[in-house]
Amino acid sequence: MSRTPGLRQLRRRKTTRLDRADQQHEHTHALFRALVLAAVLVVLAVSGVLQRESSGVRATQAGASADVSADHAAGDSPAWPFAASRSAPDVEYLPLVTVAAAYPAAAEAAGITGRCTVEFTVTASGTTDAVRAVDCRPVGVFESSAVVAARAFKYRPRLRAGQPVEARGVRNEFVFSLEH
Repeated sequence: MSRTPGLRQLRRRKTTRLDRADQQHEHTHALFRALVLAAVLVVLAVSGVLQRESSGVRATQAGASADVSADHAAGDSPAWPFAASRSAPDVEYLPLVTVAAAYPAAAEAAGITGRCTVEFTVTASGTTDAVRAVDCRPVGVFESSAVVAARAFKYRPRLRAGQPVEARGVRNEFVFSLEH
């Protein structure tokens, strides 16, 4: 006699399949994030090497190669790529980690879309400070989410004369759209 599964058993099987699919999706998403992070780190490492090499070329062209070679001959390795040079170039800040703002549940349920611009300071250590919403449409919907996301940003700080300094008035616009 063949036994057909009951409704409860069929629901349990379906739930188990859905749980496995969710786990697979999360695992794939985590792998993708890890690959993106690895790619960013490789690009940063390569750009750091290229900056060191190009700064050596500039030093030779400027006639300052004796200072740079003397520092390297002594075995000193600068903490920052241009720290050994007296005429270190100015370098602008560079975003390293950006975070997408979470879509507010109430706005998503109501089908509300919009934009929110935040302004902040990139500190000498590369974090964000004094984050505030400056222009958001519609008003009162996306400000909190945008500010929380911008606080998690990480930057390579701005360099002036080879030293990291803060950059004020940096802006980022978040777009909140239901279309994927």
